[in-house]
Amino acid sequence: MQGRLLVRQDRGRRRTAITATATVHVAILALLLWGPPHRAIEGPERPALTLFDVPRPPDPPPVPVPPPPITPQPVTREGTVIRPTAGGGSPRPMRAPAATQAAPAAASPARFDRVDLPAPAADISADLPLRVGTAASDGRGAGIASGQGTGGEGRGTGNGRGDGDGPGAGRLRFALAEWIEKPPQSMIDEAFPKMARFGGVSGVAVLLCVVPKPGRPKSCSIAAERPRGRGFGPAALGLYPNFRIRPVMKGEEVIQAEVLVPVTFTIHK
Repeated sequence: MQGRLLVRQDRGRRRTAITATATVHVAILALLLWGPPHRAIEGPERPALTLFDVPRPPDPPPVPVPPPPITPQPVTREGTVIRPTAGGGSPRPMRAPAATQAAPAAASPARFDRVDLPAPAADISADLPLRVGTAASDGRGAGIASGQGTGGEGRGTGNGRGDGDGPGAGRLRFALAEWIEKPPQSMIDEAFPKMARFGGVSGVAVLLCVVPKPGRPKSCSIAAERPRGRGFGPAALGLYPNFRIRPVMKGEEVIQAEVLVPVTFTIHK
């Protein structure tokens, strides 16, 4: 009996607990459905969006275009055509036509007062290839001028004056010296003629020197001076022991020992 009583009491407690739990759930549900509305949590107010005008950026600078490359025009050089002559002389060179070019201004040659020259030691044949300053004339003899040829046809092609390509009776033209070592300028200034220095006059003297081998000349003489009578010739003649020059040579052989040596005296302001 006592056990049944305990079971009934236990059942009554369970029913009471279930009823209380259901009541609590119903109350919570009623509060959710019909209770006061919940206020939404408002966040911080966002600032209004500000609109403004943006200036247009400047246009980029134009890209420089390089100029087209300049193609150099080829220069046509004048050729030489050899044509045989009718008189049996050496062939006369004829110049082939070339493209028209602006002619450079011709430099006026220096003029010298002539003096008497000694007789040359040897004749020079024009068929030998001489160095810079030599003449290609066929004339024979002594002097600085050129004479009249007797053979060949037409006018001569050398630096000498006269007609014909064959051997003639003209005068020999000397070559300019090829310097190995010039005297220092201080030595030339020291030898300046006093008369010309006091007068403020500059001048040039030309010596005719005998050079049997490269080096110091064997002897020299005055060939010309400008202006004449101011002492430039003797002043240059006193300097020749200090000259170191080379004669006209073909390979290792000296073919003209006499050469012209110009010496310039200049007033330094």
